[in-house]
Amino acid sequence: MSDAGTATKKEQGRAEAAAELKGDEQQLFDRYAQHLLRVVAATTRASRETVEDACSFAWTQLLRKQPERQNVVGWLRVVAIHEVYRLWAKTRGEYSVNERWPGSGADASAALERAGREADIGERAELDTVLAEIAELPERRRRIFELHLSGLSYREISAVTGEGPRAIDRQIKKARNRLRRDFGGRA
Repeated sequence: MSDAGTATKKEQGRAEAAAELKGDEQQLFDRYAQHLLRVVAATTRASRETVEDACSFAWTQLLRKQPERQNVVGWLRVVAIHEVYRLWAKTRGEYSVNERWPGSGADASAALERAGREADIGERAELDTVLAEIAELPERRRRIFELHLSGLSYREISAVTGEGPRAIDRQIKKARNRLRRDFGGRA
């Protein structure tokens, strides 16, 4: 195939992708980018660079997948957190260029211990279980609870869902009670 034919196909692909955009992507980014960074950082306690990479990945996935806008903040949060986990697994045992390389003795042992921690894997597995349980909640309750977990206030949740504050509070309490019941009070 000629270069002209390839360029035409690439241009057509770009035009098709642009046609699939909903047009609110820039507004969503302007409104929620900083919030997403804060929520992912607080949830994962990952480095600033890892959080920024994960959030960038989440925004890219939003452009590619065009999820429903009803709970886009929750969707972005879950995608970004999963990307943090993927990045952690990929870089496990690697050192930052800013860190001093451990020579030997206690420093080297501590570095090896840090690189091989099994607790991170257990915590991720537990988080995946909790996320699966949240996904099984009734649609209305799940949507409200995910918005709440994303850090939105009751007023912001109300603006998204059209629900009143009492209904929002009830749904959040029911979701928490179910998680407490299923996870022995740890939720």
